[in-house]
Amino acid sequence: NDTTILPTGRRILTSEVCDNTCDITTCEDEANCNGYNYGMYCTRSSGYRIWYVKPHQICDGRRDCDDSEDERSCSLTNETQFTCKQSRTRHIVPVLNFTRCGMMHIEYLGGWTSYCLDMTFDQTNCSDLTG
Repeated sequence: NDTTILPTGRRILTSEVCDNTCDITTCEDEANCNGYNYGMYCTRSSGYRIWYVKPHQICDGRRDCDDSEDERSCSLTNETQFTCKQSRTRHIVPVLNFTRCGMMHIEYLGGWTSYCLDMTFDQTNCSDLTG
């Protein structure tokens, strides 16, 4: 069986990468698929040095990265083109390049989870590379 080494150093069966199901608890196996980045990578001093942050963990008010990078681009500005309700906080947040199309099937959470509460909006902007 072929394996793939993910950016954090985790190994996973190649057949489980980009299969629309989170096969490991971090969902990193679904992070870079179909030409899109879902979520983001950052540094974290505990656990794996390179850390993967799932889309629904971005702009949720909780610091997942050592430098709070996952919470940094969450303010709305005059240049903000697309917004949605964040699925955890229900606050209005910008739709970012690495959060759009960010719907993942996470078994231990009981099914699908997304960055935007309104998954339809989240999915309709998948081809828009601005924002």
